[in-house]
Amino acid sequence: RLGEAWMGPRQLLPWLEERLGLGQPATDVEHLRIEQYRQALKTYWEQHPDAFFGASFLADDLGTAAALLSRRDELLQAGWHFDAAHTTAERLRVLATIEAYWQTDTTPIRHLGEADRLVAVLAQAGRIPRFLDALHLCDARSLFPPIWRRIFQRLDAAGLRIDEPTDYPAPADTTDLARWQAFLQGDKSTAPVLTGDGSLLVLRATRETHLAAYLAQLLRQNATFRPGVLLPQANRTLDNALSMEGLPSMGIPSASLARPGLQVLKLAPVFLWDPIDPYKVMEFVSLTVKPLEAGLGQRMAAFLADTPGLFSDRWFGMIRDYLDNELPNRLSKHSKVSVDDVRREYNFWFNRKRVDSRSERVSKADVSSVYAHLQHWATALGRDEEAPTLMVLAAQARKIVELLDALPEDTLSHLELERIVRTIYEPAPLRYRDAEAGHLPVVNHPAAVIAPVAELVWWDFYEHEPDYFFSRWYPREWDELAASGVYPETPEQQNERLIAQRKRPVLWTQQRLVLCQPDFCNGDAVNIHPLMGYLMAAFGDDLTAITLNVDTQRMGAGWQRTGWALPQFTLQSAAALARPAPYLRLERSLVGRDEETPTSLETLLYYPYQWVFRYHIKLRPSSILSVVQDSRLLGNLAHRLLEKLLEQPDATAWPKPQLEEWINVEIPLLLQKEGATLLMYGREPDRVAFVKQMKFAAWSLLTLLRQNNWKVLGTEEELAGQVGSLSLKGRADLVLQRGDERAIIDMKWRGMGRYTNTITSAEDIQLALYAHLLEPQEQWAHTAYYIIERGRLLTRNTQAFKDIQPVQAEADHVAVYEELLQKITHTYDWRVAQLEAGTVEIRCAQTQSQLAEDDDDDQWINRLEMKTTDAYFDDYGVLIGLVS
Repeated sequence: RLGEAWMGPRQLLPWLEERLGLGQPATDVEHLRIEQYRQALKTYWEQHPDAFFGASFLADDLGTAAALLSRRDELLQAGWHFDAAHTTAERLRVLATIEAYWQTDTTPIRHLGEADRLVAVLAQAGRIPRFLDALHLCDARSLFPPIWRRIFQRLDAAGLRIDEPTDYPAPADTTDLARWQAFLQGDKSTAPVLTGDGSLLVLRATRETHLAAYLAQLLRQNATFRPGVLLPQANRTLDNALSMEGLPSMGIPSASLARPGLQVLKLAPVFLWDPIDPYKVMEFVSLTVKPLEAGLGQRMAAFLADTPGLFSDRWFGMIRDYLDNELPNRLSKHSKVSVDDVRREYNFWFNRKRVDSRSERVSKADVSSVYAHLQHWATALGRDEEAPTLMVLAAQARKIVELLDALPEDTLSHLELERIVRTIYEPAPLRYRDAEAGHLPVVNHPAAVIAPVAELVWWDFYEHEPDYFFSRWYPREWDELAASGVYPETPEQQNERLIAQRKRPVLWTQQRLVLCQPDFCNGDAVNIHPLMGYLMAAFGDDLTAITLNVDTQRMGAGWQRTGWALPQFTLQSAAALARPAPYLRLERSLVGRDEETPTSLETLLYYPYQWVFRYHIKLRPSSILSVVQDSRLLGNLAHRLLEKLLEQPDATAWPKPQLEEWINVEIPLLLQKEGATLLMYGREPDRVAFVKQMKFAAWSLLTLLRQNNWKVLGTEEELAGQVGSLSLKGRADLVLQRGDERAIIDMKWRGMGRYTNTITSAEDIQLALYAHLLEPQEQWAHTAYYIIERGRLLTRNTQAFKDIQPVQAEADHVAVYEELLQKITHTYDWRVAQLEAGTVEIRCAQTQSQLAEDDDDDQWINRLEMKTTDAYFDDYGVLIGLVS
């Protein structure tokens, strides 16, 4: 109504400041106050190294400053004057001395907190009645913090009328709700009996999503049921359910630290430090909202997923190819971004000086430049796209820059920078949809229910965060403060206010109260609400009469007496997945590719459906969001190191000390470029173990080559040629020469048992194809697997390598490979005929028996023996109905 204003304490304070002519102090300065107080603490600590807060300050100076500043504000609001001369308690005396340092600080602006502003209003409180006729309180005076009680006393003295809240209406009937209200107000004369009349209801479910769906349907089916909603937790679960049922949205804001925009804030410092953290770089370039151009970020993420390191030759090649070739085609003629803009953004983040996070400190100017850049980018993009999250990001980046400017230090350690960012980093509130016409009235705090409400739904009726009250002051400090007339708020007073506010929604509800109680929220078990204890104390532990369990559909009499149309459950039996079909029939033929690799050919021969999915319709898994696993990473690193070693002139003649010295030099460089995860904190044991393994594996390999007179002909050697009508192209890991003889070694990180079985069963198809393609093709090359982790060579015989244990008893590799090549050719022709007929074989353990029955021609003896198990690696199990 005209002339009335409803305010909470935080709205009332600036209103009073404006009318008292006190100005409008900056409100978003708590981070700067903490820094200024930190400097005062540091000054005292340097002069008094034995200060009571010294150990905490040394471990976390900003956190200690924030904690002690809150205590200082508490004393200021309680009326203490920080008189060090008349204070004997050590902590109080230290705080008083620090206050003197702070008050005389030479900083041009000493930022005021809420406590300082309230004290200023208190000093001018006698003038408030000139523009304020009356003040109505929604809480009893005893429930207010000390500073407000002191202001009320001044206003009383100045003649202002202050109205206390009226008592709750006395329960006039005998409903369940009225009986509980009487119990909460202290009427313990009789033990109330739970009748289940529908005035007090409990809605239970395992998860809050079940509750939301049920409650939304209940509201849709009962148009006259339009309660108020108490929503203590700012989450959108209930609002989403209402929208799904076509009901008006309440417009609930959601605050989260996980917003992509805010993730940039905490990930930005990763580019200032060495060793680089590939996981954080991966997160940075994978964000949907980031300073980098989207396509470039995707390319970087794909690269880092496979090779977690920066600035290798492959990295620079990828960046150059994207910026010079791909990006110009991606950018439209009307794009606001140019290739030069993208290149500058890349250079800003990646081409900068970095310092060792373990021993060095970064320049404050470098940190400030990063966050000033973020602020400028977020502000510009936020205004163009009207994105509130980006504006929040810009505000938080600005705070970090301001805090850095206030620091007297010129350099920062890794932990200090992390602490600064954490001081500022806070959730970004975002309203996904506005409140719609006809929405349910909603409040977000129990204390906001300040007048009678006919029907109320208390959503998320559980304890969100346990409240722990403890005294911040020792008994001697309490006595000394009390002697000065200073009385900080006690834990008992805080608890009294909390209990009174918890009861308020129950006591103001007139007709019906529904308590929504999940067992789990966001996947975590929740604690029951403290008021549930009062409910059980009033009516006993058995609340069956007023409870409806959504999951079990057990319904108390109270729900049946509401007269509501209650949502009904329909049981849906789980439909069993169909067994994988042996064939996929297509209306058109599938032709083979012009050229295959040994890997793709082996896939086509054994598991044709994988070949069709991967190479024909190009369904390939993406690893953008995950850095390569250690087993694969170690294999890649080992390949790269051995490849570089074998390219060194006369490496096979090196003595062991020379080899180990070379590895000691090369591995750190290799890890920086391609294996940065092993350089991270806590990975030293893994790194040392890898170095040790590589020294053993390299020496074992060089020894085998030297003892058997093999020379390195090439590494990663490209091979090409024909196998029947099929064109093949591949790359052999290591090719050796000894006179007219040739040998091919395929290097594997691990898999001793698997590759032993491959040779034993004559299924080493890739080695056979490499041996056939290697010039001269009329002479079969020797082949072997080298298991790097074990330093073991797996061969079929000892013709190429003496003094080793062969997998087979001196089998003739020429005869084995000639027979294997014939089977490969016949199997390939058979598969091509199937594809041309539009038939794709789906081979797995569940279909092998039917496939064996269908394969009744007499040519099976000329083909490879088919697998009877699922594929060793299968990315398409779901597509064929194979779910394990």
